[in-house]
Amino acid sequence: MRQFSVSSAAESAFLETLDYYTETAGDEIALRFIEAWDAMAILLKEHPLAGSQRFETGLGIQNLRSIPVTNFPYIAFYTVSDDMLRIVGLLHTSQDLPKKLRP
Repeated sequence: MRQFSVSSAAESAFLETLDYYTETAGDEIALRFIEAWDAMAILLKEHPLAGSQRFETGLGIQNLRSIPVTNFPYIAFYTVSDDMLRIVGLLHTSQDLPKKLRP
């Protein structure tokens, strides 16, 4: 069975985003963000190859995939192997994603 984990960087980005939505849009939108994140995690656990390899190809980062957080302007980045799926980042779509992802 494949393990599932979230990096500290991705967790921090998630919590910062959650705080932002709570402060600027209210609890209801923040709750919707949590629900969208949870739905994405469930999808990835069931279908780990669901995400796009666009950034892996463009940046040459092996096994890197991305998936949008439904109804929010965020993309989660993750790596997948035979025994592990790890969410490694969460970025707003307005950011220069390739620049942020370059090692």
